[in-house]
Amino acid sequence: MQLISLASMGLVLFAAVGAVASPMDNNALDVNDNLEVRDEAATLIKYHGHCSKKNNSCKFKGQHGKTSFCHCKFKKCSRDGNKCHFDSYSRDCKCI
Repeated sequence: MQLISLASMGLVLFAAVGAVASPMDNNALDVNDNLEVRDEAATLIKYHGHCSKKNNSCKFKGQHGKTSFCHCKFKKCSRDGNKCHFDSYSRDCKCI
């Protein structure tokens, strides 16, 4: 009889610990909220550089100071040395 009482007491204790350890916020594991925060933070990464009229490309100092190139897609570089920038999050290169 005491064995059944001990087992039921253990089951109640186990359930109580599980209820206390469960998260209160139902949206804590929502993937969309986490992506929105990452999306907003990542849009601010832009590298500024100078464009070349001959190649219609932008030369800029990328991550860790490495020299990088990107091709200006929509607007052509009007003269050598004009400003341009590369957005590393959207992978967009713009000549100004």
